[in-house]
Amino acid sequence: MTQQQVNAAIAAANAKLQSDLNSCSATATAIAVNATATVQAGRNGNSYATPAVPANPNATSTLKPDYSTCAQLAQKNRDSTVATQNQLLQSAQAKVSADQQRLNLDTATGNANIQTAQSRVNTDQARINTDQASANNSSASSQSSVTSLQSKLNQDLTQLAAYKRDMDNAILLAPHDGVVTVINGNVGGIPGVPANASSASTTTTASTFIQLVDTQALQVQANVNETDTGSLQVGDAATFTVNAFNGRTFIGTVSAISPNGQTVSNVVTYPVTIDVNASSLQGANLLPNMTANVTITVVQHSGVLLIPVEAVNFARLSSTSNPTTGRQALVESKAVAQAMRQARQLLANLESNNADIVAVSPIPTFVLEKPDDNFVVKPVVLGLTDGTQYEVLDGLTTNDVIVDGNRTGEQFGRPGGTNTTAQGG
Repeated sequence: MTQQQVNAAIAAANAKLQSDLNSCSATATAIAVNATATVQAGRNGNSYATPAVPANPNATSTLKPDYSTCAQLAQKNRDSTVATQNQLLQSAQAKVSADQQRLNLDTATGNANIQTAQSRVNTDQARINTDQASANNSSASSQSSVTSLQSKLNQDLTQLAAYKRDMDNAILLAPHDGVVTVINGNVGGIPGVPANASSASTTTTASTFIQLVDTQALQVQANVNETDTGSLQVGDAATFTVNAFNGRTFIGTVSAISPNGQTVSNVVTYPVTIDVNASSLQGANLLPNMTANVTITVVQHSGVLLIPVEAVNFARLSSTSNPTTGRQALVESKAVAQAMRQARQLLANLESNNADIVAVSPIPTFVLEKPDDNFVVKPVVLGLTDGTQYEVLDGLTTNDVIVDGNRTGEQFGRPGGTNTTAQGG
């Protein structure tokens, strides 16, 4: 309970008192007016056989005791509220004073321990200096004494360091502003151990003592598959979505990549921390522990030729047959082999002209064209992919028409497949 809170409560009580007094006054006035009007009607009206209130000029004077009682009751309520608030303030001030005295005592004790240990260190050092000087001109026994004192000095230095460390740890500083969400412990307990933890588990279940949440500086913790960490770097751009704000995309930046992987179901992932760009929130209230779907951009190319992933998959499956299902190959194996040799030659030419092209892990492969009723195998070299499209490094040009295999009503392996056009992106 703070002084500001008490002042606010007293101000509210004063306002309530004034409101009650106004209410008492308004009630008394209303009754007086009603009484007077009734008396007047009794004097001048012919419709009443007997006046509702006796025609007494002092009829309103009987209202004064009712107003006084009302006002006294309002004043009593206000005084009770003020007294209660003052008692709460005095109780809080007494607790603060007791806590401050306890803190002062602990601080004084800690400082006294430091001074005592420092004094021991100074005394031991002086004796070492004296015995060292004597040892230069005395027997080996003096040297033994020096060694013994040196050992004691080291012990005292260790104790002094422990006292200083305890004093430094007596003050717990928050690393940043935020809201306290969890306190793991009670007064007198071991910091970081939950209050309901058993003594047998305190050595293994220690956790953060106090958890702070700063919603002004949010981060996303993403688990990235080990196969995708090779090109991942701090500073890479990232986007993410959350279920609570469906359809909205938020922006962030990779700020840390953990060197310690974690294995779940034989899959190794690495925790990656992403700082959320606050300007992308635009009023969205993201909360801790929300589930996020993250996309990290490790490489980005613009102005490239793109084809759908389906076109590549369709071409590969069209080159094989399956006797079990009765699926037949749509193209001859000789045509596929020739196209692959041509694709590898295209890749070799690209690497000779630009050695850095290996950074995108280019893939020699083929797609299918269908200028008429027959499929034609077309060699290509593919680059980056986002899972839905491939970058074409060589083999196709803008507006070339290829087959993507998504023709409605056609089963794979039968003549069919829709055409798609290679497009720049």
